[in-house]
Amino acid sequence: MSQRHFLFVLGLLLAPWLHAQRFYFERLDVQNGLPTSKVYTVLQDSTGMVWMGTEAGLVSYDGNDRDGVRSFGTEEGLAPNSARCVFVDKEHRLWVGHSGGGLSLRTGRDFKALKLASDPLTTDITGLVQDDAGAMWVTTMGQGALKITQVGEDGTLTVERYGNKQGLVDHVVGVVHLSDGVLAFLEDGGTLKKWEAAGKRFTSLDWTGLEDVQFVTALYQDTDGRLWVGTQNNGAYCRDNGTGQVVNYSTYNGLPSYTLVGL
Repeated sequence: MSQRHFLFVLGLLLAPWLHAQRFYFERLDVQNGLPTSKVYTVLQDSTGMVWMGTEAGLVSYDGNDRDGVRSFGTEEGLAPNSARCVFVDKEHRLWVGHSGGGLSLRTGRDFKALKLASDPLTTDITGLVQDDAGAMWVTTMGQGALKITQVGEDGTLTVERYGNKQGLVDHVVGVVHLSDGVLAFLEDGGTLKKWEAAGKRFTSLDWTGLEDVQFVTALYQDTDGRLWVGTQNNGAYCRDNGTGQVVNYSTYNGLPSYTLVGL
């Protein structure tokens, strides 16, 4: 996501409270300890530790300026290459998805590189979520989606693979676990699919008021349950799930561009 798009969305989410609260920001960049200027994703765990997926691998930040920045790579047990996405599961384990198909898992203080028993992943990991039953889902840019049901002591994964035969394209941009339990998959090309567990298939995902929205680039659900949909040509849409009201944000009401690459 570009800086301008991020600040716009942040402003929308914080707007109701800005008049009552004061926010302070600290700059964290290469001069202040980051190993690279390219950061793909940021997540804060239950202990307050901030984890960043970067072009140079995984980075943690505990808030103590330069001394609080720590980089992790293959020497610490992670899979090689950049860290594209991170996720903390219900057991407080940290999952890391890498470019080139690598997966890593942190249990306690130790990392391990994960592996498949056959047909290794070789394409970028684009998303990580956990479903209501506890299974982990991994999306890739070229090898569809994987459902992980077990992690062996040696890091070997028990998985189910899904792709074209089940109604999902092989190039998947990401996945979101919505508050109603639905797993929403964003396909390359801008279409949304949902996982139908009963039939073990993926079907079209549509919401009232958003049926005609095309070329979706990003999907996000905020803490109030509102759906935010970013698009390639029509800005962003926000749908209030309680009322069904949909608001379109574009250059007419403040967006710097009609194109959003992330939320």
